[in-house]
Amino acid sequence: MPKTYFSAIETDEGRVHVLTKRRWWGLFPRPHTSIMPANLADLGRLGVVFYWTTSDSTMLEQLHNIAVQSVEKFGLHHIREAAESARVEPMAGFLMFCEILPPPASQHIKRIW
Repeated sequence: MPKTYFSAIETDEGRVHVLTKRRWWGLFPRPHTSIMPANLADLGRLGVVFYWTTSDSTMLEQLHNIAVQSVEKFGLHHIREAAESARVEPMAGFLMFCEILPPPASQHIKRIW
């Protein structure tokens, strides 16, 4: 079973990379999806990482696909805005993510960075 899923998406905001992995640095179990601009100069301003409560390969593939669909539908700026809202007001941010990342993705969010 694959341990890594990658998609490059062309959006109105430019190219966006979505990367889902079961492990951090290939060693530590830490399932996550990174949504980041291809332009590394914008990474700190626009990048978002979702840490998941599951490391099941089938579910991670589904979560990856939901993230890709969300980027295509809402764009990276909107996803980052929801992440910032979640840091300031967790309930408001969670409600935004329920729209952006519908179940089962919103049910598997452990942490957003």
